[in-house]
Amino acid sequence: MVDKKRHVASSSGTSSVDTNTIPSSWIDRIEIITGGASAVYGADAVTGVVNVVLKKDITGLNVSTIKGFADNSSYQNEKYTFSYGQDFADGRGNAAFSLEYNSQNSLNALDNPWTATSYTAFPYALATGMQRPADKVNDEAFPDHITLPNAGFYVISNQGTVWDPFTGDILGLFYSDSSLPDVYAGPLSDADNFASPRCDFINLQQYSEVQPKFERVNYNFKTNYDVADELNAYYLATNGKKAC
Repeated sequence: MVDKKRHVASSSGTSSVDTNTIPSSWIDRIEIITGGASAVYGADAVTGVVNVVLKKDITGLNVSTIKGFADNSSYQNEKYTFSYGQDFADGRGNAAFSLEYNSQNSLNALDNPWTATSYTAFPYALATGMQRPADKVNDEAFPDHITLPNAGFYVISNQGTVWDPFTGDILGLFYSDSSLPDVYAGPLSDADNFASPRCDFINLQQYSEVQPKFERVNYNFKTNYDVADELNAYYLATNGKKAC
């Protein structure tokens, strides 16, 4: 909620709010009520309410700039805010306008060494070729899964034949130079997996984005006027555009 009023949902068919549409330069404080809020805010607030309280009167010009860079890649982000407000009617009313611009370029998982490596968690029996002892299930030396970097694995049917999961064809028993492939004698599985034949490996981290690229512009206008000592007229308009 914003100023104890339900904020416009980010998309149709949902009540979820994109908090990026709320002008950061106007925020005075944030109230969090964890229970008993339905009596004030309705049945939807039975589990609690987050209420963003905006500054009532915004006067003067406020401009801010934030720009960030990453040491190990070309990733950067930036944020520019502009806000202007003024009183009118001898201070009984106030009107303000806000403009915010945010953008960042994408950060791929391969851009940083600590996210560039692909890890696969294999069950203990599959990774070691041995069943985990029943009395060792809580022993740290016998983990439920073993994580290996850049690891591929065979896909084996219950009949023991090596097959290509992409074409459904049984792989040949000889290479083109008449040599024999390695013989797999480990556990068998009929599960549908994303895997490569003959233990080939592809690093799927190249398709992972740590930070997505986006560009967002928000416009906000609000005004309030004290009609009487106990009566205040209030209006807030928000418009936002985002491109990815």
